[in-house]
Amino acid sequence: MMELRYDEAPWTREFLTHPVRLEDGCVCVPDRPGWGSDIDEEALRAHPPAPN
Repeated sequence: MMELRYDEAPWTREFLTHPVRLEDGCVCVPDRPGWGSDIDEEALRAHPPAPN
């Protein structure tokens, strides 16, 4: 089981090369290895964390 936040900022989906896909309330199992996605580091750099 995996937690999925449906109310997160829309741009957070850009952080993954292949975001989680939902159909009829269910997560679609990817045909790629592992979780079926990689981190898009360029997208992460575009949204740096706020300084403390």
